[in-house]
Amino acid sequence: MAKLPTITTITSANDNITTHNANYASLRSAFTNFLSRDGETPNTMTADLDMNSQQITNAGAVRTAVLYIAGEIVNSIGNLANWGGEWTTSTAYEAYDIVYHRANNTIYRCLLDHTSGTFATDLTAVKWEVYIGADAGIINQAAVAITGGTIAGLTSLQLGADTVHTGTTGADVDLVSGTAGTDGNLAQWNADGDVVDGPDVLDEDDMTSDSATAVATQQSIKAYVDTEISTIPANETIVLACSDETTDLTTGGAAVTFRMPFAMTVSEVRASVTTAPTGATIQVDVNEGGVSIFSTPVTIDVSEFTSTTAATPAVISDTALADDAEMTIDIDQIGSTVAGTGLKVTLIGTRA
Repeated sequence: MAKLPTITTITSANDNITTHNANYASLRSAFTNFLSRDGETPNTMTADLDMNSQQITNAGAVRTAVLYIAGEIVNSIGNLANWGGEWTTSTAYEAYDIVYHRANNTIYRCLLDHTSGTFATDLTAVKWEVYIGADAGIINQAAVAITGGTIAGLTSLQLGADTVHTGTTGADVDLVSGTAGTDGNLAQWNADGDVVDGPDVLDEDDMTSDSATAVATQQSIKAYVDTEISTIPANETIVLACSDETTDLTTGGAAVTFRMPFAMTVSEVRASVTTAPTGATIQVDVNEGGVSIFSTPVTIDVSEFTSTTAATPAVISDTALADDAEMTIDIDQIGSTVAGTGLKVTLIGTRA
């Protein structure tokens, strides 16, 4: 738009050349302020253009660094929120960045591109606005798109008109009310800060409630199993064949000689046969370093296949077998009519 030129009125044919030239110069200066339709330079604004509430129509494209509509900044990514994590000083922030301010316990939205200094000063300078307030946790727009990161450090979050969860530690608290197993069912944060679904989740290391319907937490299951396993002795079993399966047994010392593979506390010694003895019992002795470990030896009664049914149970007098001790098994007695075949001896106990 041209400026109004200053023109000296010509009142006489005798006006001099200087007056004419001054008028021409004023016109030339005014013409240079016109906007060129064909793009001839200069064709740029050097000051703001006030449309005086009039419209710009038929624009093919509008290119601008910052665009305001009804007082709100509109940027090229459609006002998507960019999660910036916890606010820190000396950080370059852009419009629509979202940050959490720990001291204020509040989430803010950036209004202007800037490098952060003191937060209180930046807030006063209207570089930030409250996005989620510490009091009620209300998001001040209908929908928010977080393009990256996570929201951490919240101590309160309002999910509906009546349901507010406060804190992620302490006693279990309701997150959403309803009936378990249906839409909108009850959910909870437990004392460890974990979200659990349904009211019947129990965290009991000893399983004392013995519930038939509640679900146990992973931690309580592990604690219970670890405790139970620790109380179960680790039994060891050594099985020794003292003959073949078909040859009649004969009496004698050291039918088998071996060395203990580890120190062992013996709790039981068993003997068994493939063919049961008749006429007399089978009697077996086990020696550590040539000394019997029994005060009453192992026997297999007439017509029996195992010592577990013996009328006189074996009594162990030496339960502590040393690692690498030399062990021998003696057959002290066999059946008088049918000797018996396939003798095996089993040592049962725990590692010492």
